Amino acid sequence: MEKQQKSSHVVLVMVTFQGHITPMLQLASILHSKGFSITIVHPELNSPNPSNHPKFTFISIPDKLTESQLSDKDAASPVWSLNKNCASTITAMPRKDLALSSPYCRSHL
Repeated sequence: MEKQQKSSHVVLVMVTFQGHITPMLQLASILHSKGFSITIVHPELNSPNPSNHPKFTFISIPDKLTESQLSDKDAASPVWSLNKNCASTITAMPRKDLALSSPYCRSHL
């Protein structure tokens, strides 16, 4: 009898600032090569192109960043705003919605 292997699902929450996107996508690629299903939750700002990573599921969340926040000379300001603006959206995301992006989870809900 063949043993059925259970697929694991990883949800990565990406901060899409310069220097963060490529390492997160590299980590996702490594995890995917090890058999994980990957969902990437990301803000609208600088969102990655899903067609470049067809094996991943992408979920965009509103970041509510204004032009003034992005042009602020204080580099930490957009990060704090992003944390504040996205926290409630991420917290409110039903597990079921995240699980629907995984073929394994879809078949076991």
